[in-house]
Amino acid sequence: MKHPLEEAYDSCMMAYEQSRTVRSIGRRTFAQQLRETRKKLSMTVRELGERIGVTGSLINQIEVNSKSILKKEQVEKIIELCLASLKPKIHTNVAKKNAA
Repeated sequence: MKHPLEEAYDSCMMAYEQSRTVRSIGRRTFAQQLRETRKKLSMTVRELGERIGVTGSLINQIEVNSKSILKKEQVEKIIELCLASLKPKIHTNVAKKNAA
């Protein structure tokens, strides 16, 4: 199962092959998903940028203006951060169930 950010990225990339209007919609969808994912990670644009090797300014430009897009490798790094952030929650939930 794909992460929502990866789905938005793939959709955006497919849109590049289509009309200018569709490309714009694809970028906006990706921008919205990027912002949602970053907030779930409790990171600032600067923190996320540093973790994936871009500037916070670029992250902000993508989220606000929807004019840029990240590279596939950078999206994969964000997804890895998401998965890593889930691990402590999973272990905590398992420990709670075992204690009960």
